[in-house]
Amino acid sequence: MNYLLKKKHSIDSLFVLLLYAVFVIMSLTLVLVGARVYKHITDKNSESSNIRTSLYYVANKIRTCDTADGISLEKINGIDVLALKEDSTETLIYYYKGQSNNGEAENGIYELIRDTGTNFDPSLGQWVADVSSYKVTEKDGLYTITTTINGKEYNVCVSKRT
Repeated sequence: MNYLLKKKHSIDSLFVLLLYAVFVIMSLTLVLVGARVYKHITDKNSESSNIRTSLYYVANKIRTCDTADGISLEKINGIDVLALKEDSTETLIYYYKGQSNNGEAENGIYELIRDTGTNFDPSLGQWVADVSSYKVTEKDGLYTITTTINGKEYNVCVSKRT
């Protein structure tokens, strides 16, 4: 009889250990699924931020320089540039395939504030947003800003008021 009790006790212990192992595996699975969902959400948030930055930053810059001769589209050193003039300075916004200080590529929208008429060196600009492409077009006072991010094209239109 003592022998039967010991057998039953070892099966109970095995069942408890098996149940604990199932609990641990399910908990780890839940954590991994949660981490994947969190990564997906943060990636989408980052992409959304790039879209907003790239489009609305440039749109607001156009709105702030909306004077008679304050906005022009130019080609300087082979680079298409949105030139925003204020007093004796101008802000140049352009797409550039640049490099960061640590040597990594930082392709995207750049902004350079300079005195009007000085030389244009695109590598001196400040990086604004990470995009695959950027273009500004103008037709009848309506500026269309187009960017490509992760293979998708986004655009916003800004009307000139003056």
